[in-house]
Amino acid sequence: MGLQPNDRVRARGLLWDVRATEPGATSDRLSLRCAEGDLAGLDWDFLIPPDSITPAAASLDPTTPGKLSRWRLIHQAHCLNALTGQNAIVARNPGRLRLEPYQLVPLSRALDLPRVRLLLADGVGLGKTIQAGLIASELIARRRAHRILIAAPSGPLLTQWRHEMRDRFAQSFTPIASAAELWDLRRAHPSGANPFDRVALCLTSLDFAKQDHVLEELDRSTWDLVIIDEAHHCAANAEPSHRRRLAEVLARRSDALLLLTATPHDGHDAHFASLIALLDP
Repeated sequence: MGLQPNDRVRARGLLWDVRATEPGATSDRLSLRCAEGDLAGLDWDFLIPPDSITPAAASLDPTTPGKLSRWRLIHQAHCLNALTGQNAIVARNPGRLRLEPYQLVPLSRALDLPRVRLLLADGVGLGKTIQAGLIASELIARRRAHRILIAAPSGPLLTQWRHEMRDRFAQSFTPIASAAELWDLRRAHPSGANPFDRVALCLTSLDFAKQDHVLEELDRSTWDLVIIDEAHHCAANAEPSHRRRLAEVLARRSDALLLLTATPHDGHDAHFASLIALLDP
């Protein structure tokens, strides 16, 4: 009959809830719980045939809404049923790209972490941008990332990031990498509002964001995912740098963090340790 647990049926003149079904060779066995009358709450097993049941018509009456607590319980059950495994990729078509197997390794590692904070240190030309884009797309698909900030050196690399995320992953990032762009955003929103709070997908340059007045705004904003390209420029040296201070602010104000660099180790263990400290103090 195609009945499922929690379906409602009528049998012997009463309303019942289906608890379990067990198909048989000649008869199906149904475990039912009475939902009305003096037998309400009683569990009973039926054999179909010889007993006969009919599905109860579920009519919607907008004048008599159900309880909000029951709807919330059903909604939570639906969300739990929709959960995927850690290694299942939700973003089936993450972008216009041709993937190499090794480019899926960081994504697999990210899905194993309760909080994605990784150093992607592949060599030049091996697709760190694609790896970061895959992780970002997957976090968006899993509803774990709504606000993303990409910080990269100014110049061609910043333009490349914007084009790559738009053309390959269909993600349109708003650039805030100059005083003019910051001013235009301020002017378009109420006075006193943090401009970075008004942009869900933001692209900025390291040298612009490290300025005191910009860094102050970033320190008052939060991000689900921050991607820092050429992260070796943010290592802690003997003298504190503005880029290092920026990286510390972004690491503190973000949930997930990706550091991208082809040269993570410059021969000084302390410099490398300072990058790892951004991921895990």
